[in-house]
Amino acid sequence: MFKRLSNVNSEMSDLRHKKNVRGKSIGWDWDLLPYTIKEGCTTYIGAAPASGKTELWFEFLINLSCIHGWNHVVFSPETGSAAEIFAELCYKYIGKPYTLGENSMTQGEQIRAEMFIDKHFIVVDPIDEDLTLQGFYNLVDEIERKEEITIHTTTIDPWNELTEEFIQSDLGREDKYLSRILGIARKNARKTNRHNCIINHVRDQTPVTKELFSGEQVTYFPPPSARDFAGGQVWFRKGLCVLIPWRPPYGLK
Repeated sequence: MFKRLSNVNSEMSDLRHKKNVRGKSIGWDWDLLPYTIKEGCTTYIGAAPASGKTELWFEFLINLSCIHGWNHVVFSPETGSAAEIFAELCYKYIGKPYTLGENSMTQGEQIRAEMFIDKHFIVVDPIDEDLTLQGFYNLVDEIERKEEITIHTTTIDPWNELTEEFIQSDLGREDKYLSRILGIARKNARKTNRHNCIINHVRDQTPVTKELFSGEQVTYFPPPSARDFAGGQVWFRKGLCVLIPWRPPYGLK
């Protein structure tokens, strides 16, 4: 399909008169984190284990529901069972642990959290194995039809939990496979006007040793780059937005 400018006059007019081309606010101050979430786009998050990738993204999703009323489909086997994922989301919504203890949420807060999370979140149970990328997006379409709701974001966490689907043109090469499959993620976001997030690990890094303010030595993994994503820099080339959370060792100079 090809177009002339005259074929998209109305879209051109909309673009010219747009005052704000940013996406939806995540509720954080722009100076603190200059990031918004646009419908029809993608975000790729990559970092070492225990860097807070999932925690950060769940915070964003909660805020998107609170501020904009957005609905989400989450596939996050590493977080736990569906019940454990819902409990974690309730924790983030209230700001207190879901499980009973000294500082846990009250029964009233529990009911309020469960009602809110049930309204805005659907979890793909990790028991659903052999789920390919296209199979996941087909499932999201089915959820929209059956539940009669609009899904605004999808989350795959982590990428390696999906079943790979190589085809002949991939030539058995991971870079060619990733280039094609991440193109599907981007096209799906644009076609459905959803925001598709994929969370990934980084490949093996070489640890570094530096001095703390206390004078002690600490060995840690340095901040990764987008080229350090597992699978290589195809992620960097295909990503519309890439986030890399990093936890520096406490006391590092």
